Amino acid sequence: MTDLTPLASALHSKIWPLVSARCTEQCETIDEENAYMNRAVPQYAPGLLSTPADILGLIWGVSAIEADLWRVEIAEALHAHGA
Repeated sequence: MTDLTPLASALHSKIWPLVSARCTEQCETIDEENAYMNRAVPQYAPGLLSTPADILGLIWGVSAIEADLWRVEIAEALHAHGA
């Protein structure tokens, strides 16, 4: 079974709302979902840093203030995992 990379594991909850519909369409197993997330996280996470917090809040279902804090977490995870 494909394990999530450390970066995908750290940012799974932040990226999942962006890719869940496509992942559900294209993936039949947890292994395929994990492989998809391993590819999607490094692709989408950097773009989230430049997305306005109010837009992210709508996507994630949180306030803009919390979305801004989540962007800090994304930046820290990208830095910690060399992405």
